[in-house]
Amino acid sequence: MKIPTEACYMLDVNRLLTQGALRPGVRSTQWWTFGQDDVIQASIETVAAVQGITLYYTVANRGNKPQKYSYTVPLKWIPCNYGGRRPYFICLGVVNNQPCMRRVTKIYLPPGENLFLCRHCYRLTYYSCKESGDVHFTTMRRTRRAARKLGLTDPEDVYLMDRPKGMHKRTFQKLRKDVIRAIEEEQRAFGMAARNFV
Repeated sequence: MKIPTEACYMLDVNRLLTQGALRPGVRSTQWWTFGQDDVIQASIETVAAVQGITLYYTVANRGNKPQKYSYTVPLKWIPCNYGGRRPYFICLGVVNNQPCMRRVTKIYLPPGENLFLCRHCYRLTYYSCKESGDVHFTTMRRTRRAARKLGLTDPEDVYLMDRPKGMHKRTFQKLRKDVIRAIEEEQRAFGMAARNFV
């Protein structure tokens, strides 16, 4: 069974660029939090150089002694059409005795693994791919997306909310109607899914 990317630790080259962590000589720490309390679950130290970024971290796989890792992931800077440059990681993975060398914006560390590599090397998938064809999950995702357009974290709040300041009345009514329609579709889909279990 394929592991979803959302279950892995991930480094995004664009996020590092935005944080200024790709400037040569810059040392930074990236961390991953867990739960609503934002408890730090893991961290990694990075040091940027001209040709790449060096990663320093420790992995403690089940029952094994914690092992420290330190290696440089190459960076490639590609010129953009309208000026500037865009960074990419060069994947260090080896699959079937062939170096991957893919140009990617994200590298992942799945559970039980030791190195940050691209999703192709680890054969990772996305949660949305696993939900494909499941009407309930599709409608649930559609409901959340419609609610986010109104700035809502819980779609059910649409029944109580007032029109946001600065939003046209027609736009608000359309978005509100979209959220309500999506909630109704989600409830119908859930009812159909529940009947399959009875």
